[in-house]
Amino acid sequence: MPDKDDNITVAFQPDGRKVKVPIGFTALDATIKGGIGVEGPCGGQGTCGKCKVRLFPCEGKGLPEPNGHELKALTKAELKDGIRLACQAVLGCDCTIEIPKDSRMYKHLILMTGLESATAPAPNISVDVREKAGEKTTYILMGKKRIAKRKGEHLEIYGAAIDLGTTTVVCHLVDLREGSTIESTVALNPQVVRGDDVITRIKYASTQEGFEWMVTKAREVVGTLIVQACDEAGVDPRLVFEVVLAGNTCMHHFFFGLPVDGLGHAPYLPAHIGSLTAPAKKLGLVVNAAAQVYALPIFAGFLGADAAAVALTSALDAYPGTRMAIDIGTNGEIMLCSKGKIYGCTSPAGPAFEGAQISCGMRASTGAISYVTFENGKFAYSVIGGVKPRGITGSGLVDIAAQLLKADLMDMHGKLKEDKKGGIRQGPDGLELLLVPKADTDIGRDIVVTQKDIRQLQLAKAAIASGISIILAEAGITPEDLDDIYVAGAFGNYIDRHSAMDIGLIPRMDPKKIVSIGNAAAIGAKRALVSMTERARAESLQGRMNHIDLAGKKDFQEVFMEHINF
Repeated sequence: MPDKDDNITVAFQPDGRKVKVPIGFTALDATIKGGIGVEGPCGGQGTCGKCKVRLFPCEGKGLPEPNGHELKALTKAELKDGIRLACQAVLGCDCTIEIPKDSRMYKHLILMTGLESATAPAPNISVDVREKAGEKTTYILMGKKRIAKRKGEHLEIYGAAIDLGTTTVVCHLVDLREGSTIESTVALNPQVVRGDDVITRIKYASTQEGFEWMVTKAREVVGTLIVQACDEAGVDPRLVFEVVLAGNTCMHHFFFGLPVDGLGHAPYLPAHIGSLTAPAKKLGLVVNAAAQVYALPIFAGFLGADAAAVALTSALDAYPGTRMAIDIGTNGEIMLCSKGKIYGCTSPAGPAFEGAQISCGMRASTGAISYVTFENGKFAYSVIGGVKPRGITGSGLVDIAAQLLKADLMDMHGKLKEDKKGGIRQGPDGLELLLVPKADTDIGRDIVVTQKDIRQLQLAKAAIASGISIILAEAGITPEDLDDIYVAGAFGNYIDRHSAMDIGLIPRMDPKKIVSIGNAAAIGAKRALVSMTERARAESLQGRMNHIDLAGKKDFQEVFMEHINF
């Protein structure tokens, strides 16, 4: 029975945890309070169908009636078996919730490093040791200003470089005198339980309570990673005197507590343009009391501080030839240097590359199929962690589309061709590829790629490809003029470059010219932390960046449709 304060008890299986929540909480809210990760790319809107759970209500109470979203996402057999969508099921009594394997959030494969060239240390923080009457005093300087002092000679000064990503967060603890990373920590962005993409999170933040929750989670995860890095390195957090942050415009705004309303709709106006500095103490970070947080500049719209970091890592401002840098994700960032000019745009690819909105899609975590080939009439695959597969990640989906094209199991329009020998069969919603039969999976059901999944991939790849096409046209060049393409981010690190070209995601060129540069945002943040020269380069990019608003281009839809086919 509910407590007098209208709380109910929710038990989670097979975890064995219990938590008290108010009547009216959704099952998803209960899992969040219980610290149990459940997939929910749509952020609780009931549209993705990824948060399936089985409910066992208290004796004498029936199951909550399914709403329209659940009737659409769940089969009659699932509904009868007590399956509901965690984000839609409203709890009214004590109950037990069983969380299936394919609904759980597993450890994410987080890319920490990337292309890193030597950077001569010239940080904003320095030490000045003075001696008077035989006693030494160490002053800590920020620029030319004294911000702290210690008795004796103490040369240790540290900083933290942060990549605050939509999905993952990376922290590099850096010895500022040497310019070297001494410890790195990583985490899944805790905001993912409220949606995989930034637009979903902006919607959640439309209320004051939702906005404050997003701000708190952004600051908490950054603060936690800094403290963890210090603990593991044996460094007193009070010796961290500066933090440099890279992140897309939305993550940046949440962290600094800036309004995100303008980012939720066209023309996608940020509340702040340029770089930003704020006291670390006011942001709740456990570092030196005088420490500052510096965020790399936001160029325009969603071309944010992470793009500035990628530009630094790619040396777009200094490269004498023609180079493109792409960070492929939910919001693709595309930049180009050509003939001394720098261009940039963002293209809303959607979450398909992250495995969202795909029937058996998942993030790049344990159990995800990340690499696929087709040999001797059969599909073969690699699974992250070497375990039984649970789903397909974005790079795996790109491979599948490329292999389907090569095997003539799909035409250039993305239409699957029925071929039982090739694994193409009739499914509940039309033709689908049976990639892994349920007996070989860890989720007790077939892993398939449906016709709808292919359509989602087409939309995502067309968004990126059309952005590339338009930015090249703006610069008056063709793909043949490119010296190279630097591909940043986790997706860019694991994607097969041949598959990317085969489906038309990236222009066809010499594969050797396509260079994966890893977590370029984190590396760019570190460069700006270690060297004020690098920071000045980032600041100068602000004035040099020619931002292209794809949404404002009259021919965008036409170009988009030209790239919809494989």
